[in-house]
Amino acid sequence: MSRQLLAIIVVVTVIISASFFMFVHFAGLRKKSNLSIDSLEKLPSIFFTNQDRILIIAPHPDDEVLANASVILKAKSIGANVKVVFVTYGEHNTSTLVKFLLFPSLPTVDLLAERRHEECLHAAKVLGLDEKDLIFLGFPDFGTLKIWDDHYGSKRYIAAFDFHDKVFYKGAYKEGVPFTAIEELDLFEEIISSYKPTKIFYPSTLDLNPDHRATSLFLEAALFDLNTIKPQLFTYFVHSENWPEPVGYYPEDFLGIPSYFTNLNGNWFVSFLSKSEENLKLKAIKAHLSQYWTKPKFMTSFARKNELFSTTFEYGLGTPLPLWSQAIMQKAKMFPFIESVLASDQNDSYEFKINLYKGIPSYSKIILFVYPEI
Repeated sequence: MSRQLLAIIVVVTVIISASFFMFVHFAGLRKKSNLSIDSLEKLPSIFFTNQDRILIIAPHPDDEVLANASVILKAKSIGANVKVVFVTYGEHNTSTLVKFLLFPSLPTVDLLAERRHEECLHAAKVLGLDEKDLIFLGFPDFGTLKIWDDHYGSKRYIAAFDFHDKVFYKGAYKEGVPFTAIEELDLFEEIISSYKPTKIFYPSTLDLNPDHRATSLFLEAALFDLNTIKPQLFTYFVHSENWPEPVGYYPEDFLGIPSYFTNLNGNWFVSFLSKSEENLKLKAIKAHLSQYWTKPKFMTSFARKNELFSTTFEYGLGTPLPLWSQAIMQKAKMFPFIESVLASDQNDSYEFKINLYKGIPSYSKIILFVYPEI
């Protein structure tokens, strides 16, 4: 880990899992958000000026539209600068490969990457962006969290389907960059140092998609290194448990806070779309044609009257970390494992005290995710 990355650490989540835990975790809790328009209107809105330099970080092509279309449209309408960084080309989307290209292989994966690159250009045009506003890093889809975890040295990550170990695709910001964490971190820092954004929109570390989590980790690590650049930070969700709710095209509905996070003390922001902005967002969603054809209900679930953002979830040392209550865990048909968690600073190390409920099965294991935060 480089550049004092572990100097400040925050526990984001603690999960105790048995062999069946992941199934019940993702299938057991079905709760529709009860956030009303009145509640949404109480949330602060995000405002832009023509002096803003907006940077949107999208792990995959389409994330910039699903979660950030209102940001692009509102910022561009008042003359602010907007750039979008795409970390991957989205070439590892197996459902798209199987549906349209028959089977995953080196040539079909490269074809999908090229197609999704072109779809990005079409969607950007709908939202008022030029090709020069888009930056494609070309790191491996479904591989960035593995790079973060295991490739901080010189050993390169090798992509699963196309076997690339460096940036390969046409139109990338820098071709030939090795797939290592240091190289990816350097690209983030180079772009941020050059552009000096005033506001950054990026995925939450609590998003369920591994590329989304890795993107947020790289971004926050880069900002930790570049401690003289202090943009406003807003995180977004694309993948959360049972969210958006309901799934499907409901243009008269609003996006509510994911029910998984209603017990967390995050600072939420809302951005409402005008009718014309709603229409442009839907058109931009459909411009990502391969994804729209593959999962139309999920894609159009984001074509609603608002978008949601939050500040990062940060918790200080010596403070009990927020957990699901025993009642919520039982409602989700999960065995209540963890009663409380406390993190403390022990000078040259960190100590985590985890109190478990009685009767923990012997085959259980603790998985502790510790992520760097600003």
